Amino acid sequence: MEKTRIKEIASALEISPTTASRALSGKGRVSEDTKRRIREYIIANGIEPNIRRRESAIKKTGNILVTVPQEHDFALLPFFNETISSIYDYFSVYDYQILYAKTKEDDISALKKVVEQHKADGVILTRIFSNAQDIKYLKEKKVPFVAIGSYDDHSVYQVDVDQQAGCRDLTSVLLRMGIRDIALFCADMTHMVTKGRMKGFLQAYEENGLDFNPSMVFDHVENPFVVERITEDMLKRGAECIICMDDNICISVLNILRKNGVQVPKDIKIASFYNSQVLNAYYPPISCVDFNIKELGAVASKTLLDMLLGKEAVQKRTLGYNVILKESTK
Repeated sequence: MEKTRIKEIASALEISPTTASRALSGKGRVSEDTKRRIREYIIANGIEPNIRRRESAIKKTGNILVTVPQEHDFALLPFFNETISSIYDYFSVYDYQILYAKTKEDDISALKKVVEQHKADGVILTRIFSNAQDIKYLKEKKVPFVAIGSYDDHSVYQVDVDQQAGCRDLTSVLLRMGIRDIALFCADMTHMVTKGRMKGFLQAYEENGLDFNPSMVFDHVENPFVVERITEDMLKRGAECIICMDDNICISVLNILRKNGVQVPKDIKIASFYNSQVLNAYYPPISCVDFNIKELGAVASKTLLDMLLGKEAVQKRTLGYNVILKESTK
């Protein structure tokens, strides 16, 4: 009996390969009519689909490991929730289970434990650290992995949004609006995403021929008590605008302003280099850089699955962004 790829069967019946795969494996929701059409096509043409055999040879554990930052409950932030949810949704179609490991720049022991016990077929890193211990380790162990973020190594499969350009464009818009006394509240500078956003911020000043004030840039502003102290200092100083590196910092700033009866944008303007569903719930609406995080997780997942199936995978994908101006900076 002739062996035929699932894609060829799907193409002949004008259905998606995913639907055909689900029908043949008996896993997932597929109509009885579609199942019948596939069975009749296979019998009529005397063929045998071979995708199941191929996947079983590659799927050794049926697990995908996803790493998340360990410090400051980063895993609870909307970005990681949305990313993990997207990865889970994508791989569940292919009957993979998702495992999690918390890592930080100087401790990847949780990742090593899973790899050394051969409990995962591939890994998705949701954050890239400056020293890249995890990347170096996975390359050494020859474990298939995809990094979400940008890393200066063309041999690493990576998916990112254009963080630097998005943050540059939002900052540039604010500067062209005549806003000058801007404070920047940064996240953990050991993370590559933070460095990329910082580069975009500085690039906006350079392109507009303006000097920025280094004393108005604050790093490692994750702790709410630190945010409160610096925010109050900026209010006393008369800052025109606070740009927050991410939504978590922005929410802390907004809560402090509300507690102190400070009106946005009347008393101070606020913007964020990252939008989220949580931030969307605040009033007034916050000017921000908006990324499609669901797409980010899905593209990273597809890249890893292509690698596991021995297909050609795109080495680096950079997704777009939107700069959204709202009432908080008017």
